[in-house]
Amino acid sequence: MLKNARMKKGLTQTQLGNLVGVSQSYIFKLENRQKYHVENATLKTITKLAKALNLKPTDVFEFLISHQNSKY
Repeated sequence: MLKNARMKKGLTQTQLGNLVGVSQSYIFKLENRQKYHVENATLKTITKLAKALNLKPTDVFEFLISHQNSKY
């Protein structure tokens, strides 16, 4: 979901990271829902990410959490 939304906007991970205020590697880790990074994503980061991608913060949160519940 995050990767698809980013690609639709024509953004690289680095560009999105700059908009959100995080590193390219952090964007990669969120897109791939790596456990530690998902668990430590702040509400501020989720909100900025949603705004940059024209998504609802709740959709981003649910995307990240749904993986947590199904895999861990």
